[in-house]
Amino acid sequence: MASKAAAVSMLQRLAGREERWTLANPPELAWDALGGNRSSSGVAVTQATALTLDVVWACVTLLARSIATMPLIVYRGNGRERERADGSWQWTLLHERPNRAFAPDSFVEDIVAMLNTWGNYYAEKVTARDPSGRKIVGELWRIDPRRVKVSMDGKGNKRFAVEGEPASFGADRVLHIPGFGYDGLYGLSPISVHREGLGSELARDEWSARWYANSANPSGVLQTEGKLDPDAAARLKASWDAAHKGAANIGRTAVLEGGVTWKQMGLPHRDQQYVEQQRFGVARIARIFQVPPEKIGGERSTYTYANLAAANLEFAVYSLLHWMRRIEQALKHDEQLFPAGLGLYPEFLAEGLLRGDPTTRGQFYEALTRVHAITPNEIRERENQAPLEGGDEIVPAPGAPKVPSGDGNGQVDDELLQKLLTPS
Repeated sequence: MASKAAAVSMLQRLAGREERWTLANPPELAWDALGGNRSSSGVAVTQATALTLDVVWACVTLLARSIATMPLIVYRGNGRERERADGSWQWTLLHERPNRAFAPDSFVEDIVAMLNTWGNYYAEKVTARDPSGRKIVGELWRIDPRRVKVSMDGKGNKRFAVEGEPASFGADRVLHIPGFGYDGLYGLSPISVHREGLGSELARDEWSARWYANSANPSGVLQTEGKLDPDAAARLKASWDAAHKGAANIGRTAVLEGGVTWKQMGLPHRDQQYVEQQRFGVARIARIFQVPPEKIGGERSTYTYANLAAANLEFAVYSLLHWMRRIEQALKHDEQLFPAGLGLYPEFLAEGLLRGDPTTRGQFYEALTRVHAITPNEIRERENQAPLEGGDEIVPAPGAPKVPSGDGNGQVDDELLQKLLTPS
């Protein structure tokens, strides 16, 4: 009890103000310090224990790694004036080197992992000077979300109290990317919100492990015709356990003699509907993280080449895109990273994920070519191919009449279209 009281006192001090609550109902940030909240299943659920579930691990790593594969680009301007700002310090920070320890993909992976476990990502902005002497953000270092308490000052600005620091910090020192939430201060942790469901899954895993550790059969009773003294009963139990307990002894034949019989007291494993519960657990956790079950080893659909591409596009739009936009917007509206007036902004290069299957793209480009709405090099740029000489002008198909936009009677040379879509 003394250790719990110390943890409670520490968390209250971090908040900078006294809050009235009890050990029976502590705030979210106290759960980890108190060893995790014990769910109704009797299992303590924390971010660390939840990740021991293979389905949670698969969901979090799939989201994090998928987004981390897309470069985070810094652009300048909009529309036809848009260009990559590869000479800016923001480009160096986000695209090349967020800090001395993290590569760009590891940096993004870390952000997405924190958002899907803790619901928030915090990073310290380490200031530096550019060659002209201007103060810039030179590095971003993640702050453990368990150490951070967020509040709002009288001017409507966020303040961050960090464990071990004597004073709180403003947004000029701390980058905060919140996940889904409703109080304007914190994002909600999916692990905390769905503690009961995850606790049930953890309890089932623990039950299964203990089931295999004890026997291939549920617990039962050894019955004898006569009464045994305590020593004889202990010897009989030890002899039975030595022969049949543990996964290595599954399926061994029992030999009973001397009037001893076995009476099963529990339900067989198959009667617990274990496989069906596992399938339900995969779908349940997949819904929490908005990941298609088939992406993490759940029930698989019958895929063809066309609908596999459609499924990948659906995953990109409904599972990844909202996280990408959340990160982009948080970075864009950070005044230290992207000061107003520079016209700079970050954006993930997601064209490869969002462009659909080759057949659909070909039909789309063909339609644009018919109405003279796109140049060959614009097509190649979207396909991440090098430009062709003379490809910046709209060229009608050989022998085809030049038709006005929207006429719908134009023709496209299949050989030219194939050339445009073929890698150099």
